[in-house]
Amino acid sequence: MFPYQDPNPHAGLSAAEPTAPPQHCVLPPNVKDAVAHLLATHSPVPPVATILQDKLASARCIEPPHDTGFALPDRTVVYMVSGGGAQTVRLTCAAPAPVVAGHVSVLTPLGATLLGMTRLQRAPLPRADGTVATLVVLGVSDT
Repeated sequence: MFPYQDPNPHAGLSAAEPTAPPQHCVLPPNVKDAVAHLLATHSPVPPVATILQDKLASARCIEPPHDTGFALPDRTVVYMVSGGGAQTVRLTCAAPAPVVAGHVSVLTPLGATLLGMTRLQRAPLPRADGTVATLVVLGVSDT
């Protein structure tokens, strides 16, 4: 993972809403295989490759239907970046191009970071300018 530590990981959250540790990632075996295949065939840029390799190496495997609540391909994820407003995307395992409105590929920094996360989990999100923002997942749904 990136050498970033959120200085106040519980800011703005009540005690009833604990966050999962950033390294916690859950992936079903079929998603793990699909991501490994994408890594091997698309050669993503270094931040994305590093994020995905770390997730593949540390992910806890879980079988459906117990995988609900985790940001996986074909699920809708509501998230926020560094205190900005809530945004909604549909996570996909497709290569980044062609771009479909409202969809984000796991081969992008945002998609790679979201992959395997759950509600109220925080993680570092690398930005194009070299800075690192904090991403928080607000919700995950199948619709």
